[in-house]
Amino acid sequence: MDANESNQRSLRLFRMAVHAPSSHNTQPWLFRISQSAIDLYADRTRALPVNDPEAPELTISCGCTPLNLRLAAASHSLRAHVQLLPATKEPDWLARIPFTNDASVPTAEAALAEFIERRRTYHKRFTPRELESVTLDQLMHGRPVRCEHRSDLITRSDQEDNQHGDERVVVVSCLFSLQEKTLTSHQRVK
Repeated sequence: MDANESNQRSLRLFRMAVHAPSSHNTQPWLFRISQSAIDLYADRTRALPVNDPEAPELTISCGCTPLNLRLAAASHSLRAHVQLLPATKEPDWLARIPFTNDASVPTAEAALAEFIERRRTYHKRFTPRELESVTLDQLMHGRPVRCEHRSDLITRSDQEDNQHGDERVVVVSCLFSLQEKTLTSHQRVK
């Protein structure tokens, strides 16, 4: 692969990275793109000092971009090797993501890349329904989850408003329920 092809590949991957979700849609990241890697930096000019005084939300937002890079890379038969940094001399340099050709990347990751540009934030209320323990266990251990009864996870009015199918609502509902369950478990431990 010549330099021009490598640069074009990096730009395609970069375009997918910037679709990552971020706190209050601040998009607090900067990238340095080279032929061999994409470097991720925190952009402190996009910080929200009143809302996020110590900037954990900013850092978490930046942490969403390597996943998009990994999925986008997989869709091009590339493996992303995410190297988390921060370096003492450059605390805003958060990660370096080099890529290698690898036809054995998981097809599930490659398949998820098509949803990067379709991802939307869901602002409506969720139905008050707990996840089954099997589903919760799968989410806690990073395993794929199949929600067979998708319509049970959203309300009728949400179904009417949902123009893109209910796939994204299921994912957000599962994660939201997982977060509630985790908080409940955490409170019990105290």
